[in-house]
Amino acid sequence: MMALIRITHLKFFLIGKNVENHPDLAKKIRNEGHPIGNHTNFHNPITPLFSRKRLRAEIVKAQKVFKLVLNVNVTMFRPPIGYTNPKYASVLKELNLQCVGWSLRSYDSVYKDPVKLQERLLSKIKHKQIVLMHDNMKITAEILDSFIIEAKSNGIIFASDKTVKSIIND
Repeated sequence: MMALIRITHLKFFLIGKNVENHPDLAKKIRNEGHPIGNHTNFHNPITPLFSRKRLRAEIVKAQKVFKLVLNVNVTMFRPPIGYTNPKYASVLKELNLQCVGWSLRSYDSVYKDPVKLQERLLSKIKHKQIVLMHDNMKITAEILDSFIIEAKSNGIIFASDKTVKSIIND
């Protein structure tokens, strides 16, 4: 009997200013082979309200930082707070960026108990999901290594950038 293989991935949607402020960490992420996406330059919570011109400038600034610091041409974008609108669609099309959302929110900004957070993630994860986790949450840092180990032991495959693109385009 063949086991069901569930695929997810560990992709980092980075904020441009954080890459500028922490280039060694950003390089470590990239050197370990993790796909990198654009999460704007400043992660302003009102980004969806920006004019088209300001939105484009915010995304382009981050793209330039990724190229300068990491020597990568980022092709995926995740909007702050997950909100999209027609301005995003227009700007992303113009910049040839694919918008990526998530299918499983970890609630790492809500949970206080790391064991419960990890149990939640492991019980909810399914085939071809994109899991939203935040790098600035202490609880996420506490569970990340054990979550990855446990997820892998349960048949979850952390996908490459190419695989992620094929999942998104399914």
